[in-house]
Amino acid sequence: PSFRAAVYSWSFEKSESLMETDGTTGKDACIVDQKGNIDEPPPLFVSEFAGSGEVCGQLQLIFTLLEYSCRRYVDPSSIVSSLGLDKDVQQDAQEFSKLFMTLLEERLSLKFKNENVIQEHFGGEYSYVTTCSVCHNESARTSQFYELDLRIQNKSVLTECVEDFLDVSQVFDR
Repeated sequence: PSFRAAVYSWSFEKSESLMETDGTTGKDACIVDQKGNIDEPPPLFVSEFAGSGEVCGQLQLIFTLLEYSCRRYVDPSSIVSSLGLDKDVQQDAQEFSKLFMTLLEERLSLKFKNENVIQEHFGGEYSYVTTCSVCHNESARTSQFYELDLRIQNKSVLTECVEDFLDVSQVFDR
């Protein structure tokens, strides 16, 4: 399934706080005046509707609010809290990405036993091949990844960074 469909199909038990907050209060409705101007409601904090500490449940809420609400943004504080992170401390983007993808992979693998939705949509695989310059024997080691560590210094475009990553390097035996 697509990533969004997988997240939407994930299910969790509703807590009482989520059941108390139904979507029919009009709290998220846009107000349109007689001239057709849209008066957007104040920012919605997902934590107001958060009934689950699960990262997939929080992601469902954010996706739904972004897709069906007239709001321009949704505060992601509750998903940050569901990850066990302090929202007042700046996080390293790469570490956050790894944590987030790992948790999503764990949760979605419970629902989709034979599929790895996260790896399929966001991951890749490369082979590190070593070739002997004398006998031309090759040994390959494959590795899965969610991101590549690319050197960007003295590079002006992304393709140069990727070409540098894939560049052949020679190792000499002493």
